[in-house]
Amino acid sequence: MQLSTFGAIMKLAMDCERQITDILEKLGRTSRPTAFNDLSKRILADSKKSLNLLERVRRESINEVILEPTTGLEDSDYRLEDRSSDELSTPEFGRHLEDALERTCRFYTDAASKISNPEAARAFRRLAQQKMNLRQNVKERISDLS
Repeated sequence: MQLSTFGAIMKLAMDCERQITDILEKLGRTSRPTAFNDLSKRILADSKKSLNLLERVRRESINEVILEPTTGLEDSDYRLEDRSSDELSTPEFGRHLEDALERTCRFYTDAASKISNPEAARAFRRLAQQKMNLRQNVKERISDLS
């Protein structure tokens, strides 16, 4: 589906953050130890802070750009396959988390270039940088497992 309004972009941004949170919360419900526990807690806290920021940006920008049309963004380009962390090995879990962070980072970067509201675009660029840094941490942790 094409993301044709600021409201649709904000909804997908929040969905991406919730998806990362869901992945990490599923991991927390498993009994097997993982090399990602400390990093997962940091990423989970980051996603919760990101959700709060997105909610604030949405509230502050709602009157200005909520119905402003956008083009060139398809939600299917950023959605992640839902996989249960119960069925993933530790390295597979890491790659799944890395993919979620990469897709979210790419979405924030792409959306920032399409949003006309400067505050919202700045917030999206900042969130993209945060996700890029976290993705790099996950990537390093995966290579440590090898």
